[in-house]
Amino acid sequence: METYPEEFPENKIRGRENRNWLRRSGGILLIVVGLVLIAVYGFNLRFQMPGSEAITVAPLVGSQAPNFSLKGLDGNSIELADLRGKNVIINFWATWCGPCRIEMPHFQARHEKYPDDLVILAVNFDEPEKAVQAFVDELGLTFDIVLDPGAVVQTVYEIRAYPTTYFVDREGVIQKVRIGILTEDLLDEFLAELGL
Repeated sequence: METYPEEFPENKIRGRENRNWLRRSGGILLIVVGLVLIAVYGFNLRFQMPGSEAITVAPLVGSQAPNFSLKGLDGNSIELADLRGKNVIINFWATWCGPCRIEMPHFQARHEKYPDDLVILAVNFDEPEKAVQAFVDELGLTFDIVLDPGAVVQTVYEIRAYPTTYFVDREGVIQKVRIGILTEDLLDEFLAELGL
């Protein structure tokens, strides 16, 4: 506890004023920080991607799948919005991901089984095109493999683990999200819910 010589009573007053000012300014700072956090998190941070509408982070089941346009290994662009009328699987994956490698043949089989009603978009983690092409050639994949330079689309979809798979219906609405490997039975179950 601070002590002040009795012969200088103004020191007591000045000391109290300084402490009160610090308390007030500290409180104001906390209020400002709180308001900033509410603005960022309470009102949803929004992203704008080229060719898409502003969207909230982490799209949920029942919400519209955020639109994107990415180039495939053949150099042609594929835009999600152009696929309306078909069921779409959006699979986020990487060549170094063991579970991704295991489930790729399941996707290939469903791609061959439902050629007119199902589109599979395999969005690669930000990897060199040569590595992705080697992986595709090794497994004999013929469905759409697209590249995501800078992992921009994966940021919008808030991908935190590989594989992560979104099941989108004919109207562009997310019906299921699966984080982790898809067994054949689970894949068929989710596709049946889409009407396949």
